Amino acid sequence: MTDSAPLPLSIALLAGGSGSRLGGTQKALIPWKEGTLLSEFLNAFTNLTSDLFIIANHPLPKPYHTVPAYPDLIPGKGPLSGIHAALSAARNPLVLIVACDMPFITPDAAGWLMPYVLKNPGKVIIPLGIRGPEPMFGIWPVAVLTLLESWLQKDKPLKIMHFLEFHDLPSLIPFRVDPSAENFFFNINSPDDLTRAARFPDESGT
Repeated sequence: MTDSAPLPLSIALLAGGSGSRLGGTQKALIPWKEGTLLSEFLNAFTNLTSDLFIIANHPLPKPYHTVPAYPDLIPGKGPLSGIHAALSAARNPLVLIVACDMPFITPDAAGWLMPYVLKNPGKVIIPLGIRGPEPMFGIWPVAVLTLLESWLQKDKPLKIMHFLEFHDLPSLIPFRVDPSAENFFFNINSPDDLTRAARFPDESGT
């Protein structure tokens, strides 16, 4: 997948999150494999698009300065703030949202979701995993930016799926990976999660 032509969409790596449950370390900068969670995603996704960028509310170390980074424009609204910033910064009409705290996501998953964009125009393409919808990895049309901005400027619930379902936007796609790969959408929020993730076998390929 990484050797193919760039996909016709922007890719936003959400590196927000102060890591309060991880001793204050930014989650995206947690050591992982040969680098950090963020560097592994950059290496994996950089060839998929000509418009790859980071959404981060904290300064990133110098090694990451070669990649454009943008802060939340409407801060304090959780992941929806990051998605809003991503849609605002994108140079393409579609944006693949990738949360950097899900270390088992693979580039192949982006290509797997793309065909559903044509089948569901105007919808937000969200994989339906073993544990339900996984809205922190999905393809968003930039056209929903106005709706999202209005939502964030009002006192509305901040769950991603609440926003999507209220506007009849989600298209939930059953994600067909190896049934044993329960870790595919696993996210790291605590030291215990990091320990568990390090023990998972590498079963996340699609």
